[in-house]
Amino acid sequence: MRPRWQRGCALVLACGLAIAPARGEEASEERESPRTRWGRLADTFHDWTYSSLSSRVSLADAYFAEGLDQPSAARPSTFRLGLHGKVGVHHDRTRTVDPSFSADIHLPNIEDRMRLIITQDEVDRLPDQDRPPSDSDVVIALQWVGDRVSTSTGVKWRLPPVAYARIDAGPTWNVGQTEIRPRQRFFYDTDEGFGEVTSLSLFRWVGESVILRSTSAVRWTEATDGVEWEQAFAVGHLRGLLRPEDRGRMVGERGASRATGVRASVFGRKRGSGTVERYRLSFIHRRPIHRRWVYLELMPEINWRNETDWREEVLVRAGLDLLIWGPDSPAED
Repeated sequence: MRPRWQRGCALVLACGLAIAPARGEEASEERESPRTRWGRLADTFHDWTYSSLSSRVSLADAYFAEGLDQPSAARPSTFRLGLHGKVGVHHDRTRTVDPSFSADIHLPNIEDRMRLIITQDEVDRLPDQDRPPSDSDVVIALQWVGDRVSTSTGVKWRLPPVAYARIDAGPTWNVGQTEIRPRQRFFYDTDEGFGEVTSLSLFRWVGESVILRSTSAVRWTEATDGVEWEQAFAVGHLRGLLRPEDRGRMVGERGASRATGVRASVFGRKRGSGTVERYRLSFIHRRPIHRRWVYLELMPEINWRNETDWREEVLVRAGLDLLIWGPDSPAED
């Protein structure tokens, strides 16, 4: 038998060898950069959120599948979460944070009949009109989609809730490489009463990555003073798309993974005689900053408003667009 001191040294050496890897792991964790740690935590949040939400979507879809001979499997859904803020360089130097949420939920066992919409975007404003920061209503609606006509009904979640119904109609024509979309929308909600939005959009791809767009629109409701109108022109360079199959179709900067563009808009109101209320020149830059689901958006703009005697108002909008979707996301790098 070994002397007691030899047995003690052997025990200490064995313990040291057992502890060494653990200390190495601690040192490795200490060397982890803040960016790597942030990315790891963000991916954990993404996977947990997607798993939690998609499982509930599957349960809802299974409910509608009862009684069907051949129920369809639920396709991956997309949940979109945005956090945007703006800093203004003008007379009141306002600073606001403007969170938004929307979800693209696939329920294939009822999609031939209807779609479920959950969004925080105002559903009945002019196409390029800003959503007021105070308007944080979540819209929950069911939409029935046809070839040229779609109808939807739902509620704007506030206290008290606002019920609304909407009908959209309009064809899509292609003349060469130009897509033409006239649209007519009639709506009613318990807040603004009856209203309508009429728009005409012209869209064209130039090559594989440059887009040109023109949008003309008017809006009227029982609660508005006169008729609101808008005219906008945009040119963009889309270096990647969230869904590659959208190439060749009408798509905006939020449908791109990488985009740079410029947009010029004029807004006005007609009360007997037409009045221009605002000119806006905005620049758009969008790029991924973490994998294919965290996107940075920078949108500096200059406004000239009639109510401020056409003095320049410089705004810088910035934010994150988070796409919570499955591991097989089709977004281009």
